[in-house]
Amino acid sequence: MTIRARGRAGAGSGGGRGGKPPLSSPDVVSWAGGPFVPPVPADVFKKEWDRISKAVGHEATAEDIVAAARNPRNPLHECFDWDIKRAAMAHWVATASRLIGHLRVTFSGGGTREVRMRAIVSVRTETGRNPKWYREALDNDDWRRQLLEQAAEEIRVFTKKYVMLLTAANLTDRADALLQGIEAILERDASM
Repeated sequence: MTIRARGRAGAGSGGGRGGKPPLSSPDVVSWAGGPFVPPVPADVFKKEWDRISKAVGHEATAEDIVAAARNPRNPLHECFDWDIKRAAMAHWVATASRLIGHLRVTFSGGGTREVRMRAIVSVRTETGRNPKWYREALDNDDWRRQLLEQAAEEIRVFTKKYVMLLTAANLTDRADALLQGIEAILERDASM
């Protein structure tokens, strides 16, 4: 995947430092893709977010949204699980997932440079997605491939999300090179 923005940063398009971003104001809102599908349309959420923001006198925070959504007549009410036991369990599971995801391991490759990375990674197994200690995951060919594919996808998502910044900082070639390096490793591993 090659990353390119329309126009050149700093050119007459208005892009770059000191100029306006090369995008206009969004006329249409939508939900991001992925496994989480909110039960209300994005435009309903945006309208309610605007209403709550006006009512509280600042950009609505997550706490403001929850407070407003407690009312069963609020259009965002159905976005939340109001059963205290289920909500508590979901919160505890989310906290445990954050703990797993935030654990890091630091090691040096023999030089002065240290590498810090996630200690526990998530891979697909015959029983679904499961956490694995990083070394175990890297030593398993299938799990290693999964991690490389996941890294490549995260780079694609990152570069789409920050294309304006990457272009302004002249970093699109480096992002392309990183992605191509991961894809080359995947191709090499597939041919072994």
